[in-house]
Amino acid sequence: MQEKSAADLYSELEAVETDIARRCKLEQELTDSKERSMEIVAEIEQLKSELEESNICASETADEIRKFSDRIKSQRTADEIRSELAGVDSENKKYRANEKYSEAKKEHEVARCAADDLTAVLEKLRKRRTDTIKKASLPVDGLGFGDGFITYNGIPFDQASGAEQLRASVAIGSALNKGLNVLLVRDGSLLDKENLEELSRYAKESGCQIWVERVSDGDECSVIIEDGEVKK
Repeated sequence: MQEKSAADLYSELEAVETDIARRCKLEQELTDSKERSMEIVAEIEQLKSELEESNICASETADEIRKFSDRIKSQRTADEIRSELAGVDSENKKYRANEKYSEAKKEHEVARCAADDLTAVLEKLRKRRTDTIKKASLPVDGLGFGDGFITYNGIPFDQASGAEQLRASVAIGSALNKGLNVLLVRDGSLLDKENLEELSRYAKESGCQIWVERVSDGDECSVIIEDGEVKK
């Protein structure tokens, strides 16, 4: 048994703590980015709500127009029967009905214009979100954002297969930790041989280290921890 160097152990401990601090900082930056994405999604939802309210208002106005139209068309004229006696009253009633119809039409036009304006604003926001995602240089092909969730190849990320989630997560972790180039994959016991081989290929291609946490004591394990200590 050789004598251990305390200086070497302190140096190794300092390196590990530095790496952990860097990873924590990068994880916080990722969290901040996700929160900002959620804020943008919330703004879009607010605009959707305003657009829906405007459409409801426009529909109600259109209903009022139809009511006035039906009233005018179906109006029975005791006025016609009494035209000689109440000609003036009859004309006044028609005039007032026409005025109400015109006013309702104006209100409908105002509501329609407001709805068009909100639709245009919503389309601009959608385009801005799309352009922002395109310019973001995402580390994984097929990665994107839906309304409040992350997508992969057009479907929610949490609905992707385990292998797809693994590939995407490793690529994202590697892109976020370019200065560190060390990735930890937990629950490695859930990975089959094919997934482990894929991790190995990715590590060689990207030049990074991938540490896989597994419950095993086989030859595939580089470091075995037993009872909280490295097994000799």
